[in-house]
Amino acid sequence: MLKLSSDLSEAGRQNIDWLLDDPKFTSYRDYDSGFRGSAKDQEKEAVSTSAILMADGSLTSIARRVEAVSEVLDALGKHPQGSRASLCRLYYHQRIATQVEKSLEDLGLTAKK
Repeated sequence: MLKLSSDLSEAGRQNIDWLLDDPKFTSYRDYDSGFRGSAKDQEKEAVSTSAILMADGSLTSIARRVEAVSEVLDALGKHPQGSRASLCRLYYHQRIATQVEKSLEDLGLTAKK
């Protein structure tokens, strides 16, 4: 990440020409875990009232955690922001595309357009 950030800084201005985005995703491993037991006994990411639940919209429907229906969201839940395996997105302006794609290639990464 440091090498990529350095290369990007040489190619253009952060937040103008390029942006590295580590998306925040609050996992909901166990819906009511925040209301049971002490915080010490629980996984950090499981204690949240701002995580995403999904239901069919009726008042009687049961809400499920979105990780249960999406492989991408499940992966984000398993590797929260800042962890070594977390997802990181790179956005860049087309005028620096050649430099950015060369840097990615040097690091063994590829850009998805």
